[in-house]
Amino acid sequence: MPAVNHQKQPDPFGSIAFLVGQIYTQGAPVIPDLREWVDREVNDHFNGFLGRFKGVHRFINRLMSEADARRAAALEGEGPLEWHLEGLEEVLANRVDAELRRVPLPEGWEPEQKRKAILHALNYVDNGGLSDQQRKYFHLECIAAVSREKCAALMGGITEGTVAVYASTSWKEMEDNGEDIEAIAWFVHRIGGRCPREAPSDDFDESDTGDSETCGGIE
Repeated sequence: MPAVNHQKQPDPFGSIAFLVGQIYTQGAPVIPDLREWVDREVNDHFNGFLGRFKGVHRFINRLMSEADARRAAALEGEGPLEWHLEGLEEVLANRVDAELRRVPLPEGWEPEQKRKAILHALNYVDNGGLSDQQRKYFHLECIAAVSREKCAALMGGITEGTVAVYASTSWKEMEDNGEDIEAIAWFVHRIGGRCPREAPSDDFDESDTGDSETCGGIE
């Protein structure tokens, strides 16, 4: 019996984009064709007969586990490490929106203004004045919360002191460019990343939300 070629499912709520962002922040950016893989997995699952009867969270957990396995295989492979850096403005736009909606913001913050500021700063990281090594540092530590020791190893076996220099100069150059450092530091902390700048407090208790989360339009 010939295989059924399912029609691609529309993504009106940005669910696929949100999942890509979630997976990207899990670890080092070394998974090739991340967007295409997630898109294919989501459409195969939800257009398939069995996918309609399986829990969404179970599917998401499986996808996250498979992403971890893919990342581990890439990191343990032979030869030089191949980077697959995504454009942060695009891959994290849904996450920015979600975080700005999710919590009470620091006093005086206007959501749309801060949204634009965070996305502008993310765009600067990828398309502005940062060097290739500074950009890798930012993706590793600030987005994926990779430790300084691991950053040093992944960035070609440099010293942790050199990573610290990249950290300092990256944030200094963003500040000199007029980026909203408080806003981007707040977002980095919200997604569990690390950064050398203090972020304003939103006075939000994570325990108030319980353990359940939605993933964009996937519920």
